[in-house]
Amino acid sequence: MKKLIVALAFFVGFTANANMITLEVSDTAVTVGDTIQVTVLGSFSEEFDTLSFEVDFDTSALTFVGSSLYSELTAYVDPTWDSFSVASNSFGVSLALVLDLLSFPITAGDYVLAQFDLTANSDSYTSLSLTNQLVASVNYPNGFEADVVGGTQSIAVSAPSALSLFAVSLLAFAGFRRKA
Repeated sequence: MKKLIVALAFFVGFTANANMITLEVSDTAVTVGDTIQVTVLGSFSEEFDTLSFEVDFDTSALTFVGSSLYSELTAYVDPTWDSFSVASNSFGVSLALVLDLLSFPITAGDYVLAQFDLTANSDSYTSLSLTNQLVASVNYPNGFEADVVGGTQSIAVSAPSALSLFAVSLLAFAGFRRKA
């Protein structure tokens, strides 16, 4: 039994580090007008100098709040040589980072690739999907594989008036009863 426990400890303790990108959503059930926070995390076992991905969603149901954007990658970008861009598109949001050949690559580690808010616009159901991810470096110019964890999150946006209409109707009935 001791040998089995030691073997399991070695297996768990010495597993290879993988390159992973994770999509997290602060809430999956919101009402119209509410804001949710989307976080894209990266855990890389190799250095990189190019990164791009898209977060796809129904833009009629959710709207990107550009002023809420945060990324740890901006600390590595020299605006003279490098490029870091985030764009709101008809399919959602895209992020691209390209460091110049003269810039030092971003070292292996864990990073908040992007964190931003989405505001719910209409009563609907949509999903957020992490797509078209590319991570590359000088050593791997065609990119290296990054596993996606939680790449699709479902969001239900409900109308905010259901409970409030019920409360208003109860108050109206109470008001009519007092007059009678």
